[in-house]
This record gives sequence, C-alpha cells and structure tokens, in this order.
Amino acid sequence: MLAAALGLGVQIWLVRAYGTTAFGYFSYFVTAVALLSLFAQGGVDTWMLRSVASLHGRGISWMVLRAALWRHLRLGLIASGLTGVAFGLATPWLPESGKIVPIGWFFVTSVALMAFRVLVGATRGLRLALVADSAEQLLRNVAMLLIAWCLLQLQLSADGGAREHAANLVVVYWLSFVTSGLWLLLRLRSSCVPGATGVATIEPYNWRVHLSFTGTALLGYAFFQLDTLWLGHYVTLPELGAYNMACNLVRLVIFFPMIVVSVLQPRLAAALATHNAEHVQRLVYAALSTSAVAAIASALLLGLSGDWVLATINPEYTVASTSLRWLIAVHTINAVLMVWGACLAVSHRFSDTLWAQIPGALVTVALYAWAIPRWGMPAAPVAVLAGMLVCVLVYAWMASKRGGISHALLLPPS
Repeated sequence: MLAAALGLGVQIWLVRAYGTTAFGYFSYFVTAVALLSLFAQGGVDTWMLRSVASLHGRGISWMVLRAALWRHLRLGLIASGLTGVAFGLATPWLPESGKIVPIGWFFVTSVALMAFRVLVGATRGLRLALVADSAEQLLRNVAMLLIAWCLLQLQLSADGGAREHAANLVVVYWLSFVTSGLWLLLRLRSSCVPGATGVATIEPYNWRVHLSFTGTALLGYAFFQLDTLWLGHYVTLPELGAYNMACNLVRLVIFFPMIVVSVLQPRLAAALATHNAEHVQRLVYAALSTSAVAAIASALLLGLSGDWVLATINPEYTVASTSLRWLIAVHTINAVLMVWGACLAVSHRFSDTLWAQIPGALVTVALYAWAIPRWGMPAAPVAVLAGMLVCVLVYAWMASKRGGISHALLLPPS
C-alpha cells in the first residue's frame, strides 16, 4: 500500500513540478521503453531466478553469481540490440511529439530496465524477496523523486521550456534504474559466501521459450499500454499525460483484488493437490465474489471523486474525465479476470489464458485502429472494454465446456 501511494505521489509531483507537456512526453517515452524491454527480456529475468534458485551446496560465491549474471545479461543485450535496430528502422513512423529526445535514449533506457529486471530475478532467486520488492517499488520511486528535484534545483531546464523538462525526465527515469540496479548489485555481492561451494545450474536458454514469454507479455501490453502509444499519434502531449494519470488513478480498483490473488494462490494450490472439487469451488467463488465487491466499491468511490481528483492534480486533466469512467469499468471486469487467470496459472493452464486473451487482444487492437482516429481519447478505454468482454465470454465457454469452475481446474490440462 505504501509503495502504491508513493508511486502515485511521485507521478502527481512530476506533473506539478515539470508541467503537463513534459509529463505527457514522459508517459509516451515510458510506454515505448516498456515495449522495447518486453522484447528484450523475454523471460531472461525468470530464467535468472530459476538458475540462482537451483543452488546446491552451501551458499554461493561471488565468482559463480557474477558468471551467472553476465551470461544472462549478455543474452538480454543480444535481444536488446536486435530490438533497438528494429525500433530505429521504425523511427519515421513515430509521432513528432515522440522525437523530443534522440532515439538512442529509448534503447539505452530499455537496456537499463532489462538489466534491472535480471538483477531483481537474481535477488529473488537468493530468497531476498523483500530486498527485491523494496528496489522495485520503493527505492526506484524515491530515486526518481530525488533526482528530479535535484535537476529542478540546478535549474538545468530553465531556458529550454517544456522540451528540456521532458528530456530531463527521460534522464531521471534512466538514472532511477541505474541507481536501483547498483544497490541490488551491492546487496547481491554482500549476500555471497566467500569460499562457498554452491553452484548455479544454468540451463541452456531456449529461444522458443523467449518468444513464448514475449507473446504472452505482448497480449497484456495490448490491453493496458498500447493505448498510450496509439493515442500519441492523435492527441496533444498534455492530453496524453492526462490519460496516463487516469490510468494511474484507476489502479485503485484492482488494489484489493491483487491482495485477494496473493492470498488465494497458495490455498488453491493446496486444494488442487487434494483433488477436493468442493473445496476448490468454494475457494474460487469466495475469491471471485470478494474481488468483485471490492472492485465495485472502489469503482463507485473513484467514479464519484475522479473529476475532482483530476482537477486537483491539474485543471487541464479534466479532459480525461470521460476516459476515467470507461477505465473504471475496464478494471472492474479486470478485477474478476485477474482472479480467474491466477486460478488457471496455479492449475498450470497457461494455454487457456493465452487462447482466451488472443481474441480479446485482436478485438482491442482492431478497435484502436478504427475508433481512436475518429473519436480520440475516450475510444481507447472503450476498445479495451470490448476486448475484456470477449475474454470473459471465452473463459466462460471454456469453463462450461469442462463442466464448471472446479472441474475446469481439476481436469488434467489438455
């Protein structure tokens, strides 16, 4: 809860301190970097986690861990390089508002993000989950806040206006990953045992797995981040920043469902191991109903206060009021889909999630292409909502075909 509040607080402060135009470009830049790093990572961070977690013997030495880190980072750099070349070729199709900083900054920042994710994976592999969470959710936001404040105090952007402010925010974002990554590296170094005999079992990296991870992540990107890139071609930077702020605010709707998911997964795993259909059904129904009630309550609260909150952040952001209402509807449905997706993951039915999301993502992207040029910002969340409803229908069809929720989870995966 503290991390979520801090993250939102930093975003609001950036709007107030750097202006709506700079924050709008920053939103576009962050979304583009997320797409680049998505291709670059492709599960390399998860592979790092598995390699370090496979330690045997007594502890691990820094020499062994350093070798494992370098091998995983090298693979990530290869993928980053290929992605960077492809992005460079696509430069002519970027909107003019997306060309405020040199194209190299997109690549450099995506590499920093990829390296940071690999370090997080290694940290989790050493069972330092609290350290990893602190770096991801607290330290990085604090670093962004402090660095951005220092740049303002130095008045490096006083003469350049909004464009210079936007460029400074790009530097702030990159430095947040560099500083957090260096802190993680020091913690990993201090966690190693001198003279330890533990060895990390590094499996050969499977590029098919890389593509599978990338494909799954792309589906999620199509629902919740691609809209920002698409809107960048049709709305002004202040409007893009307003839409991004609405996306940040609406996460309140899924905050409690995320807690429900974290509590549900270990209990559901135990119930599935005993093949107790009644217990499984009771757990899933309880989680679904709790998530739905919490999401609806949060949606009502945000629906009543959303316009006031946007106006308080910046009067220009009331332009996103209609989009905020549609986004509230999107995440109310997403709160239920999150629970069912977690259930499928625990029962090792990843293919079900994949095949349910593909038609929904296709509908969403098709509506982006058709509706956003015609109706602008409000069309983006409507497209996501349509895709979400398609996912609901596919999930319901899959469950009914297998005889209900409990049987859908207990039957062996096809």
